[in-house]
Amino acid sequence: MRKYSTEFFVGMDLGDASDHICILDPEGEVVESTEVSNTIDEINGFFDRFAHPRRVVVAMETGTHSPWVSHLLEGRGFEVLVGNARKLRLVWDSSQKDDPRDAELLARMARFDRKLLSPIHHRSRSAHMDLTVIKGRDALVRCRTKLINFVRGICKSAGVRPPSCSAAATK
Repeated sequence: MRKYSTEFFVGMDLGDASDHICILDPEGEVVESTEVSNTIDEINGFFDRFAHPRRVVVAMETGTHSPWVSHLLEGRGFEVLVGNARKLRLVWDSSQKDDPRDAELLARMARFDRKLLSPIHHRSRSAHMDLTVIKGRDALVRCRTKLINFVRGICKSAGVRPPSCSAAATK
């Protein structure tokens, strides 16, 4: 159980270049609906207005930007709910789809019942970085294999049969 009563419910529809944000008061009235650039400085600048971050609930969907945005806001003391986008049919299967409306829906779900968001927790930054290194290495190995196969294929089409060797061979 939280120690503080919630003052605001913030819905964020994260985009590649900008984020749509809707702020609701405890009675569900829209206090503000706006758009900010999807950068650390812009997001920090927007959330600087809240004197008591622990009294603010921020809701967003899973996506490309949700890991770093949620870590940023959690680090500042906000309660962050990252809704499982696959289970938020109300948001993604709407006939009236638009970003400001999606931000408001996220704020309303956080206000009404947090479980409606089917919230997830992103892996830690450290685990995320470890996974990034593994994925990066995998991509490099796949590219190297494609390049080797390309060169061998070009050589064969010119009548030259290169000797078999390991990918690490430098001759």
